[in-house]
Amino acid sequence: MKLFNFFKPSQAGLLERKGTVRKREADAQQARKHVITRSIGPLVIVLGLWAACSFCFLYDPLSGSVGYVEGQKASETIYAEVDFQYVNNEETEARKRDARARVRDIFRIENSANVATKKNIRELVSWLSEVRTGTTDPGQNSRLRQEQIDALNIIMDDDSKREALESNLNVLIREAIVDADVKQEFFDKYQKYQFVNEIAIDIEGNVPKLINLNSLQTPQSIARQIITNSAEAFPHLLSEVQEEAAISAIGQSIVPNLMALEPETEAARRATVARVPEVIELVGKGNAFIKKGQLIRPSDLAQLYAHEIAKENSRGDTEYLLSTIWALAITMLIILLGGMLIYRMRPDMLSKDMILIALVIAITMFVVRGTEIISWSIHDGRTLLVLPGLPVALSAVLLSILLNEKVGIVVGIFQGMLLAVQSTEPLQILLLAMAGGTLGAVSVRHARTRIRTFRAGLVVAIAIFVVATFFMLKQSAPIVNYLWILGIALVNGFATVLLANLLLPVLESLFGITSDITLFELGDLNHALLKRLQLEAPGTYHHSLMVATLSEHAAERIGANSLLCRVASYFHDIGKLSNPLYYTENTAGSSDRHADLTPRMSALVIINHVKEGLEMSARHKLCKPLRDTIASHHGTSLVVAFYNRAKQEETKNKPVHEEDFRYPGPLPRTKEAAIIALADSCEAASRSLEKPTPQKIDSLISEIFNNRIVDGQLKKAELTMGEVNEIELSIKQNLTTMLHGRVAYPKLKENESNFIETSQKASAAGPAADVAGDKAGAQPKQSGPKIESR
Repeated sequence: MKLFNFFKPSQAGLLERKGTVRKREADAQQARKHVITRSIGPLVIVLGLWAACSFCFLYDPLSGSVGYVEGQKASETIYAEVDFQYVNNEETEARKRDARARVRDIFRIENSANVATKKNIRELVSWLSEVRTGTTDPGQNSRLRQEQIDALNIIMDDDSKREALESNLNVLIREAIVDADVKQEFFDKYQKYQFVNEIAIDIEGNVPKLINLNSLQTPQSIARQIITNSAEAFPHLLSEVQEEAAISAIGQSIVPNLMALEPETEAARRATVARVPEVIELVGKGNAFIKKGQLIRPSDLAQLYAHEIAKENSRGDTEYLLSTIWALAITMLIILLGGMLIYRMRPDMLSKDMILIALVIAITMFVVRGTEIISWSIHDGRTLLVLPGLPVALSAVLLSILLNEKVGIVVGIFQGMLLAVQSTEPLQILLLAMAGGTLGAVSVRHARTRIRTFRAGLVVAIAIFVVATFFMLKQSAPIVNYLWILGIALVNGFATVLLANLLLPVLESLFGITSDITLFELGDLNHALLKRLQLEAPGTYHHSLMVATLSEHAAERIGANSLLCRVASYFHDIGKLSNPLYYTENTAGSSDRHADLTPRMSALVIINHVKEGLEMSARHKLCKPLRDTIASHHGTSLVVAFYNRAKQEETKNKPVHEEDFRYPGPLPRTKEAAIIALADSCEAASRSLEKPTPQKIDSLISEIFNNRIVDGQLKKAELTMGEVNEIELSIKQNLTTMLHGRVAYPKLKENESNFIETSQKASAAGPAADVAGDKAGAQPKQSGPKIESR
């Protein structure tokens, strides 16, 4: 029984085994969840991008577009694949112009002109009466000759003759009266139409009536009728010569009364043009409507467009469904292949970077589709002019700035494939995207300022122009279209870069990415924080510059981001601005502020500069990589000096805990943060060397690196041991060069010292001594030995 109990497991053992089993099951379940999560993320990204691309394909503005422009020679004879009809715009416009020209001008007899005529006749009668009585000199009227005055006196020498004349005048001026030259213009204008000799005169309140042009009166014809009627009433009064003189005189007093009603005429023209039907022409299947070598006219473009639309409409539902499924399947395949290639290039790529790539592609697809809609309406569906204006290089330029040029190039090429799936000109848009995207991505990879990115716009424009020119040469397009393409390509290139610069800050903020452009702007030493550092903590400022040099060279050596290292080093110690005199580099030989503090309090002051730096960086809105560097540049390292002092003062009642003297962290997680942390420690420690030699510097840096590795400060950084060794060698070489000694210069001899003192006195006398010497005719001074100041 005892033996059995010996082999029987204890209650504690059973509980321990059950706990172990449960822990293993929990770990396995957590691992399965992690695998599922890692699988769901990329799947959601792929499906989201596929949905965005599919939505862009729902409406294709290039459907029915034509690959010709006006004035271009047709490269082949085109036969109608289906019956179609089109609007002959040229014939329609010709008929509208003809109909507009046939509309009669509308006029109105102006009563105010008749009143003016009556007034003129009354004044003429009164003036003649004064002439007869001798109260007025006839020579004062320059408009009438003497023979005209004599003739008028004969027909107006008594009241009966004057009343007969005025009565005839009142009747005759009711007719339409125009100048003779205006009447001739009417004849010239209407002679080619059927309604020659007719115009419309508006009668207020009634429909305008038509009158014959021959019925139009002129001032001379009215005057002739008046004189004729007077001659009938009073025969043998005037001779033929006197009649012509009287007619000429009276005609001068008659005012034309026919006024053109331009608004009414224009309204009638518009109404007539609106009633002209479009000229519809039919083209049967199999008929050649474009012949090889002919110049493309606007009517030919209309036929090509109508033919493409007819072909689209002739497709059955099944055919349309199959083509849509094929396009969506190809789109998914392209997305998968592009994602796999990018993953092979960058297996360490974060999920947020994949989301960024998908978002940039989707944005570019929507921008391209919107540009297509606008360009299509402007250029009437002519793909030779529409396609060069599409910003297909936007995704490549953006991702080259945000991630790297390799990702930008790959995305640009696959973006072109996505656009080619649904384009009527797949080869052209694919080549445009490949050329523009590739060259755009390469040209912005070294851009450090936003102005320099616009050089990429010129490169993109040139690439687009070259590709478009190749297709235009192939189709023998007119020369004028090359100028159009050049202008469109330039607008496209610079608009692409401008849009990229507008989207860049938004994407950087959303995804926590800092581009080289933003880093370069932050690296300006005139930044407010850096200016404060120069003035309030000059020692820390100099230390930061030294760390920047060390870290930049080390980053270049292992292929890390050297610009980030340089800029982050400038800001890594900004927290010391809160209490600059508590740090040795800023004391300049003054009293030690830590002498009156306990080691624990001194450590708190030193450690607090990390917290202060984070608060300052938040107030000045520094980017995340710089804030991360400020937080982690000391990791969880120990403040050794004050910890050792505390250990010396330790008692049983006041034990010293190591964690009280350590920085709060976190540990550096990136290569750049780890490089800056190592360079910071090495540069600071090198200042403690009294007579630095290469051997001392080498030993010091090796010790620092070894302590950091043993202390676990680099365990979360993305560094291999080979890279750590390269960083160590780089810092040793550069720090040795920075701390090199100089050869001691010998002291000056006594006569050389006296000569320098004399020269300094002469120099202090200023130019006045030279002027006085010149006036006195002094001899030229002998120059002494040249002393180089070091």
